[in-house]
Amino acid sequence: MKRIPAEESFSRLPTPRDYYRGTGCPPFPVPENIVLFYRGGVFDPFFLNESYSWSHHRYVAVFNFAEPLQVLLEEHIIRIGEHECLLILPHQYHRFINDHQRHLSLAFVTFTLGETVYFENMYNTVFRFGEDVEETLKTVVHDYRGGEDRILPYRAALLLIQAFRNGEDHPGLLNPMDNRGGSHETGSHEMIIRIIRAVRGDRSAAIGDISRALGYSESYMRSRFKRKTGVPLGRFILEMRLARAKQALLETDDSISRIADSCGWGSLYAFSRSFRNHCTMSPSEYRRAVRLNPRAGESKRFVQAAPK
Repeated sequence: MKRIPAEESFSRLPTPRDYYRGTGCPPFPVPENIVLFYRGGVFDPFFLNESYSWSHHRYVAVFNFAEPLQVLLEEHIIRIGEHECLLILPHQYHRFINDHQRHLSLAFVTFTLGETVYFENMYNTVFRFGEDVEETLKTVVHDYRGGEDRILPYRAALLLIQAFRNGEDHPGLLNPMDNRGGSHETGSHEMIIRIIRAVRGDRSAAIGDISRALGYSESYMRSRFKRKTGVPLGRFILEMRLARAKQALLETDDSISRIADSCGWGSLYAFSRSFRNHCTMSPSEYRRAVRLNPRAGESKRFVQAAPK
């Protein structure tokens, strides 16, 4: 009788030397609270960036099927090429940049995890993926749409192993300051990165202070920054401060007043007003709500409103 392939494979296994000691990799963290979505068609920076919060405590795996795309990730500009993927870690500020793409095709797999250091060495790293990842992506979508809640986390874990562990990785940084990775640098990239680093270096600096420190006129700096990133410089500064504040609220026990001061606000009142306008709740309410359910994603209530 003809054997099936699985039976044939098992029949060729050697007898184990030890029936109690085997092989296998260390436990891989299993994703939870998984959300999948897709963005395709003509690049719309507002829709792409505002469709979910840029500041959250979730992991975001981005798979690019079309033209190269650039992401402003904290103080770096990351290039994701066709059939490449990037893992954005919790609390990493990020925005997608329109660099004249004619067609957009991005798959997003977002999720939460328990405490883990597994992905820390993948910071700012782009991975190339092949047909094995594409097949697993299809299966993940099938399980997600079919309500296979028991299988989906383990299928998603397999996807992450294939995409971010076994794939070919390379630095995606387009960073003229350190000259690593990336391709041809431009003065535009250098200027944007200098502005971002100035904002991160002095959390209370106003736009006028930054323009004087860098030697650009304020109007020129504003227009170039918005043209390149798609976000006004004032909004970017506020978003960076709020992202730091959210992280401090969740990861430290510092007082609200101390967080306000360390993140660039001149007073507790100014911080609380900005936070409530942006997140529809006070800083203490946000800390309490997320800590009560740390593995939950950003709910609709946490998604930012447009800064005033």
